[in-house]
Amino acid sequence: MNNTKNFRYIYAVFFGVLFLFSLFFILAFLSNFRSTFLFNNINNLPNNTTNINLKFSLDLNLVEEVINLIQDNYIKQLPSREKLNDGILKGVLWSLDDPYAEYLTKEESKIYKESKNPDFEGIGVLLRFNGNNTEIENVFENSPAYLAGLKSDDEILSVNSESMLNKKPYFVSTKIRGPKGTFVEIEISRGENIIKYNIKRDKINVDNVVYKILGERNDVVLIKISQFIDINPFVFNQSWDRVVEAVVKSSNFQNYKAIILDLRNNPGGYVSSVRYVIDEFVENGNLILIEENNKGERIEFRTNRNGKFEHLPLYVLVNEYSASASEILALAIKDNKRGLIVGKTTLGKGIEQKVIDNLSNGGTIIIPFQKWLSPSGFNPDKDNQVKPDIQVDLDLDLLYKQKIDTQIQSILSLIYK
Repeated sequence: MNNTKNFRYIYAVFFGVLFLFSLFFILAFLSNFRSTFLFNNINNLPNNTTNINLKFSLDLNLVEEVINLIQDNYIKQLPSREKLNDGILKGVLWSLDDPYAEYLTKEESKIYKESKNPDFEGIGVLLRFNGNNTEIENVFENSPAYLAGLKSDDEILSVNSESMLNKKPYFVSTKIRGPKGTFVEIEISRGENIIKYNIKRDKINVDNVVYKILGERNDVVLIKISQFIDINPFVFNQSWDRVVEAVVKSSNFQNYKAIILDLRNNPGGYVSSVRYVIDEFVENGNLILIEENNKGERIEFRTNRNGKFEHLPLYVLVNEYSASASEILALAIKDNKRGLIVGKTTLGKGIEQKVIDNLSNGGTIIIPFQKWLSPSGFNPDKDNQVKPDIQVDLDLDLLYKQKIDTQIQSILSLIYK
């Protein structure tokens, strides 16, 4: 009898503990579903509406309703939790309706980081996204792509027969890159023509800052900045310093008539690095940039060192693909009346992006986090770009057939008039 009572007691305790454990598990699951499955660190508000900073709200009832409908009706295999999370996060960033805001999955994040390696084996092209597809922004001189005949504005249709339609540049670049000596087949669209190239890959060492001496008496310096990016800002600044030192130490430096700073096809880069470059040209203490965050708070930046090129006449060459940091530089020079802007109207990107790559799921968010303004308070966008002081077209036929750069020739004419 006592044994029976003991058994019943143990039985009751066992199932009581089991019930409490189950209840704890269910509550933990629901909490985890609401926080991890949808967003991290969100607060439950009335009517199942989650509010973030009182600006960004999500109706959890609606999300749960759609998920239930999918589970009840969808005839194919349901996505994994990871894939569903990725889809929700992509949708959130897409809802911002901002071309500079994007969520990258764990795999896409890996590809994105690989695409930023400044030294690689490939064909030597800089890519951009035109809103629909990836196209060539710039072809590095004497690279395999240059020698094969690829040109700026060529739209990439496929790589090794794999469609690249609607693919972003960071994805396309990893398909183009490969071991030195191997071949890659690229199909491009150029106007109404579709052309295939079979190009042998090589080691590509990207020098983001290069220079050469031009002019009737070798007295004009042309400095080309492909992008304000390298492994980090410090490495870029070192590259800039090496070029400056080489120019200053040249035997004819005291007799130089002008500097041409070529920022054509330059998509931007580190804001700290473009400020470092501006320091070389603008007098110490002058206002060169204003940054404004989403609260309307502003920070002013001024030159903080004596530059080695402050005494030389300056011409900044831009085109329709000069963006962001390139535009910062052009407007700093223009507003300080330090030089002339020559070429074509720029892209119009007056925002700075932040890359947040430490998400708990391995994903990445790329998001505009502040805008920048010129010293006069001008903030460029797609409808209000940087307009050159002197508009000059580039004759592509002369450039590719005879290696004559009509925009640089126009600047040389201004210098020697």
